[in-house]
Amino acid sequence: MKLVEEVFPEELKALVDELLAVKMKSGEKEKVARIPQINLFIESKLNEATVFPVNEEVQKDYEKLGKLFLEIVQAGVAGGV
Repeated sequence: MKLVEEVFPEELKALVDELLAVKMKSGEKEKVARIPQINLFIESKLNEATVFPVNEEVQKDYEKLGKLFLEIVQAGVAGGV
């Protein structure tokens, strides 16, 4: 997947592939174990790219962060990234 190849560091690519495989098999509302390394990476990138402060409640809400991650990945796939 081009988005993963371009954005994620080498040491996280296998973890992203595993997460995507689990999410594809599970229902959208089904919770899966979070992967701290991926969350930390996404949080760091959001903090770098955000032009407005991220609400503290959103930072702590990993369910919302997971949904945002899926939306970003799906948008990349739909856009041919």
